[in-house]
Amino acid sequence: MRAVTVAARRLRVEREALDPIGAEIIEAPTNEAEFIEAARSADAIYAKGIPISKKIIDALEYCKVITLGSVGVDSVDVKAATARGIPVTKHSRHLHSKKSPTTP
Repeated sequence: MRAVTVAARRLRVEREALDPIGAEIIEAPTNEAEFIEAARSADAIYAKGIPISKKIIDALEYCKVITLGSVGVDSVDVKAATARGIPVTKHSRHLHSKKSPTTP
């Protein structure tokens, strides 16, 4: 399995999940064309640090999921991903942190 992200420096939680299955985490450039080259054969995209446009999504050959480490999904063209059958998921450490703001 190949997972591609532009933010490979702080992936402790992600590595805890991916290392046991032998997943390779690739750090890609933030330039769209270079990101496409790095991500073309990826199984998963961790969308952090670059908008995932229709152009990027259309270039993905094997992608099974796009996930975000944020609260919203506005940095991904969800319509394009849905059309390709690629689910878009999100998680945020802040949603699970004791420091996160809460509402009554």
